[in-house]
Amino acid sequence: MKRAVAVFAIPLLACSSATGNSQADVTNVAYGSQPEGQPTAAIDTPTLSPFEATIVKQLRCTATPTAAIIVRDLLRKRQIKASGDGGDGILLFVPTGDMSFLGFPVVRMGGWQWDANYNAMAPFGRGPGTAPPQFFSITVLGHLSDVKAALDRNFVYEGKWVRDDSKPEETLGDGTVTKPQKRINGVEITDGDDDLAASPVSGAVTLKCERN
Repeated sequence: MKRAVAVFAIPLLACSSATGNSQADVTNVAYGSQPEGQPTAAIDTPTLSPFEATIVKQLRCTATPTAAIIVRDLLRKRQIKASGDGGDGILLFVPTGDMSFLGFPVVRMGGWQWDANYNAMAPFGRGPGTAPPQFFSITVLGHLSDVKAALDRNFVYEGKWVRDDSKPEETLGDGTVTKPQKRINGVEITDGDDDLAASPVSGAVTLKCERN
């Protein structure tokens, strides 16, 4: 049976590496409130490791992702290294040892982030043209249905469009009535490896939070 690799763009999960370093300090990042339309009960998941809890918060996409902060912390601990893949200032990183998120082996992670002056934050850079959106992503090995179930258990939901009742309906020139919609932020789930991976891994799932 084909396995899916999941790439996650949101909070960090528990992981272990050859260095054996703790990942507690990556949790010192401020995050926003629960997204509109999502359950608010039991939002904290104390059974997660500090690493997993951080990634989960990223993937909930309740605030702008902080990929540079997370990546720099893991680079400092030598738990990840640059893979050489990426483009337009976006970089991908791979674990240097065993690393898991919600029980799924981590394949790679990536992202992009700017600072208060709209300059790329290290270790990311800038290519020509328009800057990439701010995002965090993580790819894991696992069946797509299993990954989605694990995310649901930790209150990580996919983004979606819903009717916006705060705005009036609009009538087009041909008489068609349209109902305004609004976006509820959430994780993007892709059945496959990261698009920027030079050598995609089969059976992967990619998770991503993109939000400015």
